[in-house]
Amino acid sequence: MTAAQDRLDSPRPPTPPRRVIAALTALTALIGACAEAAGAVYQPIAVAARPGREAVEVDFLPGVQVSLAAAALLDLAAPRALPGG
Repeated sequence: MTAAQDRLDSPRPPTPPRRVIAALTALTALIGACAEAAGAVYQPIAVAARPGREAVEVDFLPGVQVSLAAAALLDLAAPRALPGG
């Protein structure tokens, strides 16, 4: 029997519980929001920063919004991911 055939014949791994999937979904959304917030800060710097320029205007609001929402999102996801949660 070949290795490929062994994989096809073996049973599928168990599906993670819904609470684990919900926690991973929340974390994925949070990581995406952090990436977007970082882009909102660093994109203007990358575009406008030129030699000799002392300041570049950036918007920190997306970062503040993520920081305010992150704790609530993690609190909602965490209890469901814990056994008995």
